[in-house]
Amino acid sequence: MGLRDILSRTIEYAKTPISDQAFLRHYNDALHDLAMLYDTAKTRRTQTIVCDDAAEFYELTNGCLKIERVLDGNNNYFKYFEVRGNKEIKFGTRGTYTIYELFNHDEVTSMDDDITIDTAYIKAIAEYIAAKATAETNPKRSEQLIANSAADAELANKNIKKVNNPNRRVYAPLFR
Repeated sequence: MGLRDILSRTIEYAKTPISDQAFLRHYNDALHDLAMLYDTAKTRRTQTIVCDDAAEFYELTNGCLKIERVLDGNNNYFKYFEVRGNKEIKFGTRGTYTIYELFNHDEVTSMDDDITIDTAYIKAIAEYIAAKATAETNPKRSEQLIANSAADAELANKNIKKVNNPNRRVYAPLFR
């Protein structure tokens, strides 16, 4: 599925034509809004830092929004660290650490760019763009589309979290 497919779905929801420039502007707004609401809508990058001095701060990647998790050299969760302004990190002990950082998606500039967000959010994005496109001409329809978009985004976030949870409970039948 590409951006053209999302555009055609958006036009179906909006019931009005939408230009490529307006679509791209609203698409980038949708990515930003989803990233502000849900961690599952952000991109993840890893960085490995070798900590030689426990009193020293180490630089994080430029543009980091949040630290998702830190693993030590044995791939165990490490929680003894301090983050200063999402720019620097200081560890409690010396060692090698893998940092999982969250970032906003890169801005889409053309209709040929790849989709970087999880496909579970596609319907919510299409409804969001349709709502923004119809805000002036049909405000009631726009409000309805925004409400649908928020509900679909929440559902997508829950589904992504449920699928990615390795410790989820699997129910067994009562009688075996």
